[in-house]
Amino acid sequence: MEDLEKIQATIKENDLVLLFFPGNQCSVGEQVGSKIEELAIKYPNLKLIISYELETSSQFQVFAFPAIKLYVASRLSYEKARVFSIEELEQKIIRYEGII
Repeated sequence: MEDLEKIQATIKENDLVLLFFPGNQCSVGEQVGSKIEELAIKYPNLKLIISYELETSSQFQVFAFPAIKLYVASRLSYEKARVFSIEELEQKIIRYEGII
């Protein structure tokens, strides 16, 4: 299991953090994962954390997969599960990146 305290510390230490929960056996999560990783490369200020652990996802109240949670300045600013748009996520990242 990933260290919950380490994830929480990462959220506090970075201005822009994206948590991605693809799910253990979710084929959609696998497909979306590559696009999420491309966003992390495209936006170097974005810190990406990928978690496959069910215990970790439950601590973040994620029970449907795939799921994303975007934290800006340690605050949850955007979250989606199951169906979400990568383009919409990217627009949120651009918007928040301009603020911080």
